[in-house]
Amino acid sequence: MKYLITGGSGLVGSNITELILKNKEEVNWLTSSKKENNAVNSFNWNIYKNQIDSACFKNVDVIFIWLVLV
Repeated sequence: MKYLITGGSGLVGSNITELILKNKEEVNWLTSSKKENNAVNSFNWNIYKNQIDSACFKNVDVIFIWLVLV
């Protein structure tokens, strides 16, 4: 399966990512600040400009939405 996680580099998202990767599954991150992680595919999302890289959804089976606005 392929997963898309918003906020994948944060506390919750990184733990979810770790569990998924242990099961040899593929992970996409949708993030506002690209983080380098060779184990996942990272895609840019700017909620303030209403911009999203739609390639993040390609062949995704499950989406985890974790969003905290401050």
